[in-house]
Amino acid sequence: AYEIGLGIPAEPLFRSMKNFNHEIYIGDKRVSNDDPTYIIAEIGSNHGQSLEKAKEMIDAAAECGADAAKFQSLNFESLYKSDKTDVDIKELFELIELSEDWYASLSQHCAKRGLHFISAPTYLEAVKLLADVGSPALKIASPQFDLYPEITLEAKKYALPLIMSVGISSPGDIDKMMNLCIEEEIKDIVLLHCVSQYPTPAENANLSFIQTLKHTYNCLVGYSDHTLGIHFPVSAVALGASVIEKHFTLDKKSAGPDHHFASEPDEFKLMVDQIREIKSGLGDGRKAPLTAWEKGHRERIAMKFVANENISAGSRFNSENFVLKRGNGGIAREHLALIKKFTMKVNLKKDEMLEWQHLIEDIKS
Repeated sequence: AYEIGLGIPAEPLFRSMKNFNHEIYIGDKRVSNDDPTYIIAEIGSNHGQSLEKAKEMIDAAAECGADAAKFQSLNFESLYKSDKTDVDIKELFELIELSEDWYASLSQHCAKRGLHFISAPTYLEAVKLLADVGSPALKIASPQFDLYPEITLEAKKYALPLIMSVGISSPGDIDKMMNLCIEEEIKDIVLLHCVSQYPTPAENANLSFIQTLKHTYNCLVGYSDHTLGIHFPVSAVALGASVIEKHFTLDKKSAGPDHHFASEPDEFKLMVDQIREIKSGLGDGRKAPLTAWEKGHRERIAMKFVANENISAGSRFNSENFVLKRGNGGIAREHLALIKKFTMKVNLKKDEMLEWQHLIEDIKS
C-alpha cells in the first residue's frame, strides 16, 4: 500500500483518508487546528532529583501560562542491562531518574496549579503508573516512537491521547508507526516534528517539515523544540503546530544535561504570550471583511478623477479628459465602468475634481 523509506505514503492510505481525529481532548482542553495552542513546559529531568524543586518548577510553569508540565519517566534498571552499560550512563541516571514515588504528588500538584501532569514513559511499567495517577495524555518520545513500539501498544490499553515525537525516525519509520496506529485504531494522536540535537542549530530546524507531516498523515501536528530562544516555536504555530513543547528550567546554568538549551521562566512566559497572540491572529484563511479603519483608509488613498482640461456640460464622460489623483471627496477610479454611462451636467474647469453631482445619467446608454 505504500513504499517504505520514501516518506511519500500512497494517497488512499494517509492523506486522503481520515485515519486520525482532528479534534482531541487532553483532560479539559480541546486540541485542534482551531483551538488555542497546547503548550507543554518540558521539565524533563531538570528537577535535579528534588521533589520540592520539581514542584517549584510546576509553579513557575503555571505562572508562565503553560497547559502542561511534562517529565521523563526514566528508570535505569528497566531500561539498561547494567553489565553492558558504560559508567557515565549509570552516573547520569543517578541524577535524572524520576522516582516512581513522586508520581502521585506531582500529579496532584499540577492539578492544584491548573496544569496537566504528563510524562514520557520509557519503560512499559511507567505507562500504568501514569494512567493510575490521572495523566490525561502520554508523550511518546522519539527514542520510543518506532524503536520501542511496545510502549505505544501498552498505552493503547488506557485510551489516552498520544503526543508522539518523530525526532530520530526516518520517513519510512514514521510510515510504519502511522500504519501501526491505523491497524490498532489509535486515533487520538498529535505528531510532533522534532530535531534530536541539543541545542538544534537554526539551519537544522527544518520547520517546514511540520506541514509535511500535516499534509502527509492528515493528523494533528506540533513541534518539540530544542533551539535556543523562542522564535522557532512561535513560528511553528504559524505553520500549523497545535502543540508546542519547550524545555523549561529555573536556571540555564544549573548542572544537568538539559538546562543550557531550556528556557527560563521570563523567556518561556514571553513565548507563551507570543504564541497566544500569533494563534489569535491566524484567522480562518479567508479574507476578512474590511474593518472600519480599512474602509476609511481605502477611501483616503483611492485615485479620483480630476479634469485635465475644461469640460463642457452635455459632453459624455471620457476618461481621457481626466487624470487620477488622491484627495478628499470625488469619484474613485473603481467606479469607472459605471460613470461611463453618464454625461456632464455642468461645465467642469481644468484641475477640478469630478463629483457625482456633476454628472447626469445618459438614458441612451
